[in-house]
Amino acid sequence: MVEFEFRNPARILFGEGRRESFLNAVKSLSDKALVVCGRHFARSGELGDLCAALEAHGVKTWEIPDIRSSTIEGARIAWKLCRAEGIGVVVAAGGATVMDFSKIVAYGACQDEDIWSRILGRETVKGGRRLGLATIPTYPSSGSDVDTASEMIEKATGRAGGLYGEPLVPDLCWLNPAYAMSLRGDILSYGVMASVVQASVSYLTPERSRYSEACSAALIRTELESLGRALEDPSDPEPRGELMIAACMAGQGASGLGKGPVDFSIYLIEGIIEQYRDLSYVPSLVILFPHWLRAVYGSNPVFRDYFREVWEVAGDGLSGEPLLEAGLSRIREAYRKFGVAWTLNELDPLKPDPARLRAAIAAEGSCDSLHRPFPPEDVFTLIREAEG
Repeated sequence: MVEFEFRNPARILFGEGRRESFLNAVKSLSDKALVVCGRHFARSGELGDLCAALEAHGVKTWEIPDIRSSTIEGARIAWKLCRAEGIGVVVAAGGATVMDFSKIVAYGACQDEDIWSRILGRETVKGGRRLGLATIPTYPSSGSDVDTASEMIEKATGRAGGLYGEPLVPDLCWLNPAYAMSLRGDILSYGVMASVVQASVSYLTPERSRYSEACSAALIRTELESLGRALEDPSDPEPRGELMIAACMAGQGASGLGKGPVDFSIYLIEGIIEQYRDLSYVPSLVILFPHWLRAVYGSNPVFRDYFREVWEVAGDGLSGEPLLEAGLSRIREAYRKFGVAWTLNELDPLKPDPARLRAAIAAEGSCDSLHRPFPPEDVFTLIREAEG
């Protein structure tokens, strides 16, 4: 176990009945709010209801609806708006893309310089001012609602980067299962499996911490069980609430205490898939995961324990390739059960373009894993395998 320091200042409110507390807390941050949301929240009427409620509490609102990608081009427009209008808080309602975009908007609006070069360098922010930040996750997925990470791309060039660190942790997060009740089953399944993948990647960090690994294993098992219940009875808010809590807590850091740096290679390679196939974060990550797992699998006992404790693979007498195949078989069963594609072409067929894929890989740069090197040709092979 490695040494660590842990603190997460986010205030978390759970339940539909916490609406008034949330609105009052936003008002305490500022009386001028930029509300950022995704397509579903905007088109369902929930955006209008939220803005009306904020206005009734004395908070003037501006809206950026229908965020589909976290881009620096969009962030620059938002920074200009925030500075011109004296906006003091960003309210983010949506999934991982909305959260990532809003975090960088809140931080970048308070910086004197354009921070794109810092995002490209994937800087860990040690301090500095930002606007107030409140999040409303509308479906359980990435844990971005309370974590320290944010990702962004430059739409014109496809270049990607991110910012990380405590200043990106929101002041406030409202987990309201009511916002997840209208989600289609397929959207819910992919979102939850993205959280499962992220907890799995945390578990598979080479440094061992039995406490953190037990947290990750319990979180994953809870998510799989609750997802089954949510799909079986879409009218029951209880499993959706449990899924929102699980995804949020994964982002709080308990599943990484003592584990050392996470293996970021899967996220870098996932970013290449996003650019190459114009596919969003969640399906790119979820479909890549089993193929990435096969590519990084090795003799470290963390793989054996992961398959035994998370996927209940009877490991007696199994090791090496037989253990890997047994573990992947259990993962594939879960994907099939929840209607999740095993390959990219199963989800969205695309004619191969090797030259374009190699260009995207070259633009990303090093994708080395903590478990093995990933030279460009190996990344190419992995993505082609994930395509199916």
